[in-house]
Amino acid sequence: TGTANFLNNWQLVTGTVGVNISEETSAVYDGTAAIRLTGDGSTFVRWRQVFDDSTNGTGASLDTFTQYAMNVYLRRDGIQAGAGTLQISLTDAAGNNVRDAGSNLNVKTIDLTQLTVNYTPYNVAFNTPAILPSSVYLDFQLTVPITANRQIYLDKAGMGLMSLCYASGTYLANFAGKVPFLI
Repeated sequence: TGTANFLNNWQLVTGTVGVNISEETSAVYDGTAAIRLTGDGSTFVRWRQVFDDSTNGTGASLDTFTQYAMNVYLRRDGIQAGAGTLQISLTDAAGNNVRDAGSNLNVKTIDLTQLTVNYTPYNVAFNTPAILPSSVYLDFQLTVPITANRQIYLDKAGMGLMSLCYASGTYLANFAGKVPFLI
């Protein structure tokens, strides 16, 4: 419940702005703000963004049989959380995980108890199936609530197409860090 400018074009499914999910302007990786999740030990915070809907989500669309990469930087506050798991996935309108052509889930699970006080990149490859649901979402949700009074920070998230390195080879995606790469 609740809305905030930092969640423009995102749907907050579970949680409360200013309580479980907030804009963070101090502990940022890059830019002026990050997302702060504050644990209470019981709330399964969840927010998502729909593709191909520039009014309620993003105007970007997903293609079938395509590989995408998603990256986000994460860190914790000064004390390690005793519990917390973040799941990043592609879901349909009902919240079901979208499976790829091989029936594998398009999901990444991150153990938040293993975070440090330094931002670290976490990434996932998504493979779209032959037939996509009518609505597809990039979905972030806590599958294990964060320990009470612990904070997790998310910053500089991005998603894009992966590039085929060579015929019948591997796919690759690069994401910017804090310091520009110059040649």
